[in-house]
Amino acid sequence: MLGEDGERADGSELFRSIHPPNTLELNLTPTSLMGVIDAEEAAAVGARCLQWRYAHDQSRAAYEAEQRRTAEGRAALPPVETILSLDDMEVKLRV
Repeated sequence: MLGEDGERADGSELFRSIHPPNTLELNLTPTSLMGVIDAEEAAAVGARCLQWRYAHDQSRAAYEAEQRRTAEGRAALPPVETILSLDDMEVKLRV
């Protein structure tokens, strides 16, 4: 599991503090057991998740920056009601 800070954390203590003993054994069927988690594989998956999260955060920041730039550009345009001809548009958009 990943903690809120993105660091690997063991969720066992949290699980045990909320659930009574034998919760999994009493509530899951034998077919629910998917196998044992390999610690090295889990670490590799966690690392990939962190890489995806970092890339997602970077692309999200780029998207938000582009949205701000677009909004600022639109706000700087003259009101369309003030443009009566193509000449007006050329003059007002050169500024």
